[in-house]
Amino acid sequence: FLITFIGWLPAMFATREFSDSVLYYNAPKIASIIFNLASTTFVVTIVIGILNGLDLWDPTLQMVLTHVHAGTLGWITLAVIGSALAMFGGGADNKAVATARSLTMATLVTVVVYVAAFATTTGIFRPIAGTLLLIAIIWALIWVAGRYGSSDKSTAQLALYLAVVSLTIGAILGVLLGVFVANGSLPGLSTERASALAGAHPAAMLIGYLILAGVAISHWVLKGGQGMIGRLVAWALFLAGLIANVAFIFEIDALIQVFSGLQVIAIIAYIVHMWGKINSSFSGLRPNTIDMIAMRIAIP
Repeated sequence: FLITFIGWLPAMFATREFSDSVLYYNAPKIASIIFNLASTTFVVTIVIGILNGLDLWDPTLQMVLTHVHAGTLGWITLAVIGSALAMFGGGADNKAVATARSLTMATLVTVVVYVAAFATTTGIFRPIAGTLLLIAIIWALIWVAGRYGSSDKSTAQLALYLAVVSLTIGAILGVLLGVFVANGSLPGLSTERASALAGAHPAAMLIGYLILAGVAISHWVLKGGQGMIGRLVAWALFLAGLIANVAFIFEIDALIQVFSGLQVIAIIAYIVHMWGKINSSFSGLRPNTIDMIAMRIAIP
């Protein structure tokens, strides 16, 4: 629910920020297309999850993996990239807009192929589809990096930039894991080390990407302060994700405590940092409405 709410925050609450972006004036269909496909992919994810949760259907491992990947690299990543296009779109020239349009279409196509590959195939087809999506993700990272250089470099922009870097790292680990699962080996790595990717891949996606992206988008929408605390939170979550990767790949148990503690401290610091903005955002909402309930549940 938290990720669902955060993923749609720009569409629901960031009217002014979106209207100030280049996408609003020059490419109004880009964000709407990417968010619409994100919601469609979300339906796939949630249907599998609900049917499984209610014991109405016992999905195969193949469908469980479809559920997971249609979420993390499906609708969530589409929502994050859509938010990045809006967040970094201000002041972009025609070339940047054209690139954003092409990036959107490439991401849409590769996500559909990727989810379909998990739902209908096994073996080498999954890492092939993953590689295609990885190319789109790297393209998104290059676009965001270029736009960040000419942006205000706000706390939200820094956090989202780092989140996309973590997404790229997690996607690379996912492709390597897919090749290992398909072939039973990974060139240059022992079986034990390659198997450890199964632990590093989810950690890279959860800590360094999903949580950090949620921090970035909520900070942007709620107009969080530009002090040092917000930036330290962003770097702490990014570093926690990197440490988690090393901990799981090289099986260093001591580092698990390090990244877990760093993650908890960063999240608590962020809530404290944003608490005034969270409370002030309630002033425009009527008590006991869906918006009020959602804000109070989701942000903390």
